[in-house]
Amino acid sequence: MLTPKAAFYGRNQLNWFQIVIVFLFLNGLLMIPVSLSFANSKQFQLEEMMPNALQLIDNETMKSMEGIDFKNGEMQSTSQLLIEKESGVVGVNQPEKALKKEMNVVAFEKNQFILKDQSGYEFNVAYTKNFDKTASTTAKQLVNELKRMWYQQNRAFVSFTMMLMTGSILVVSNILLIGGSAIFVWLTKRNAYSSIASYRESVNFILNASGWGMLLGLMVGIVHFDLTIMLSLSSLGMVIMLTAAFVITKFKDKKM
Repeated sequence: MLTPKAAFYGRNQLNWFQIVIVFLFLNGLLMIPVSLSFANSKQFQLEEMMPNALQLIDNETMKSMEGIDFKNGEMQSTSQLLIEKESGVVGVNQPEKALKKEMNVVAFEKNQFILKDQSGYEFNVAYTKNFDKTASTTAKQLVNELKRMWYQQNRAFVSFTMMLMTGSILVVSNILLIGGSAIFVWLTKRNAYSSIASYRESVNFILNASGWGMLLGLMVGIVHFDLTIMLSLSSLGMVIMLTAAFVITKFKDKKM
């Protein structure tokens, strides 16, 4: 709806099925910045999933692994190395039995590396052809390379999971916002001066009033993705439209 007045007077235009369709469409608009954000992302904060395993890569580990090189997705060294730490182990060419009992593991094998964390996650990740350990002179750089390779292999899974979670947050948040606001507007029917007669009318009205806020959230989200800001702008836009509609119409239909 283009104007607050049209949003109020158009509250009888949709049935429940159409309301659901419009609601999903508006939420779909807010999912566009989410999709663009994950499509352009080149790394994932793996530390949040595996906080203990990645901490095993430190300066001591880097020093011990000097001379171990990789080329075309394969480890060139055949020597074995086991770096034991208080929280776990870093292994090079170690048999799986030697690392099986450890809670936190970073294991470098010929064609892949293994990340295992006490949080319950375990991943086998193939080296990429362009992985060059010699370019990683610090522990942080090596960790970033491991994260890059992990994300490249698991990108589809991560993107789908994060979009599903984000979409669920958006839908639930907007259900609570629109549904809750509609209840308060619906209660104005107790006032003889309000023309809102049913909860469906109230939901339709709130949905009409939400359009501009969600469009604003969409535009800002494309420029700078921040879910909190997007939801805040959507809520603010709806409040402004509702306030303007009340000032203009007093929630009463035109007198014939």
